[in-house]
Amino acid sequence: MIYLSLLSLGSYRERTEKNLYVATVSGFTGADPLIYREPLRTEQYNPKHLNESAVEFINCGKTIYSRVARVCARDNGGPHKFRKKKNP
Repeated sequence: MIYLSLLSLGSYRERTEKNLYVATVSGFTGADPLIYREPLRTEQYNPKHLNESAVEFINCGKTIYSRVARVCARDNGGPHKFRKKKNP
């Protein structure tokens, strides 16, 4: 099990067996958080990916917080639509 946090603008790398997992942000402004494992990459410009409205602060206004992801070392990826998708 690998725990990845996107709370900072830094990056996180973890090598498990023959796969390299990277959690970072891309783009000039750093507005595109991603988890990357070749040949799988999270969808670009998905505003809900690892972000959610903080229900614990619901009375303080709407604030978006980055969350922590759990990635299993032997997980081959999500739905089948990602398996044949080419990286940009």
